[in-house]
Amino acid sequence: MNGRGSPFSQTHSKSKIDSFEYWDFSFEDLGYEMKEAVDYIYQHDGKKVVYLDHSQGGMQILTALGDDRFKRDLESKIYRIYSVTPVLCVKGDRSMLSVAARFYSLQEASRSKLGMTNLGTTRFRRNFVRQIEEKVLNFICGIHHSVCFLGFWDTDMTNELNSMDKFGTFFTLNPTVAPLKGLIHFVQIGLDSNDQNCLARRYNYGKEQNIAKYGTEVSPVFNISSIKVPVRAYFGTNDRYYDGADIEDFAKLMSKVPDFSYQVKDKWAHRTFGLGTKSSEFYEDVCEDLNKTLSTSPLK
Repeated sequence: MNGRGSPFSQTHSKSKIDSFEYWDFSFEDLGYEMKEAVDYIYQHDGKKVVYLDHSQGGMQILTALGDDRFKRDLESKIYRIYSVTPVLCVKGDRSMLSVAARFYSLQEASRSKLGMTNLGTTRFRRNFVRQIEEKVLNFICGIHHSVCFLGFWDTDMTNELNSMDKFGTFFTLNPTVAPLKGLIHFVQIGLDSNDQNCLARRYNYGKEQNIAKYGTEVSPVFNISSIKVPVRAYFGTNDRYYDGADIEDFAKLMSKVPDFSYQVKDKWAHRTFGLGTKSSEFYEDVCEDLNKTLSTSPLK
């Protein structure tokens, strides 16, 4: 799904892409995009949707289902969720998220005082030079996973099971643009996890603005444990965003979700599921689980 701001989704009926108003959103606001996308598929196909996500995509769908603005509509149209490395319970985080938390006040000031709106590039960097760079990186990094040891350094503890012969292609297309407000919201969840892991709240604007927007001094908590859609989650032991204790906390959070299950892949990292030497094992498991579920509960 191409949420607002991505290179494939940069038009708006009212706001210009270089305006503060356009970038005034966090991952929780992408619930509107998910609702519209799910509605579109449901209306055209007439059947519930199978939702497969990765990383922030997992946080987006789980928080949206824990948000009264989207919960009822999404639950009525989603059949099953396959959530891959959802970044939600992050007390043991060892990624750049923990580093960004140290500069939380600076990020807030950059947005509220200096008017900064986004980070990254709004366009894919595709030209002749980039094409050569892509091929060279694919060749060099493909020699051995240790050659480009800094590849995916911010998310993966090792590249041992990553297809590094495709790193050049990934690097050419990433990183794309992201809203500064979204980064700040990620950091807020990381900071909250120090007090209570898996405690995901809506964006914290500060006491006065929270009262004006939410009617409470503290921003509301997403009621994720109330989700009524079956969820199967996947984690890797070499992912920097969480550790073993975080995975256990996530399982406890989801314990009341119907037909919840999860799988931990040994030595797999954050990128391994989509760009790994054994990624097919993951997709085979998804297909096997889905076929098994469909045999007892047909898609309607």
